[in-house]
Amino acid sequence: MADKILDGVQTKKPSLQDFDEKITFLTSIKNQISEMKTLVDIGWLRVNATPLKQELNVTVTQWINTYTGFLLSNTTREIANIEKFIKDVSEGIKHIPTGSATQKDKDHLMNVMTHLRDVKMIKDRTMAEIEPMKQIILLLKKH
Repeated sequence: MADKILDGVQTKKPSLQDFDEKITFLTSIKNQISEMKTLVDIGWLRVNATPLKQELNVTVTQWINTYTGFLLSNTTREIANIEKFIKDVSEGIKHIPTGSATQKDKDHLMNVMTHLRDVKMIKDRTMAEIEPMKQIILLLKKH
């Protein structure tokens, strides 16, 4: 049942502390690169390091975006799955059957009962995911 909420979500991932440490490290590297001199004299030779600084900056930025992008897309996908599940259940239980005289009424009743069962099965797992999603969002805001 948890597959409905975790469809396309990467569940095996490092801790948020590892993500935070890596992003902080890469940000410090980016700051160090920006503080480097662009013109350096080596003996009689003057070296313009601007292209190197730009490429290093682009590479570090791409890595930072890789880490933050993973967290963002994974959390966004999980939230979208929860919203889709809520919408499916809301639509599925909108019309409660009044009786079970015909096969159509019985099928409709079974459909409503299936939705109610799904909610019961997924509720605890979904509620357990709320706090980690909050922590991920706070980490993303930080960086």
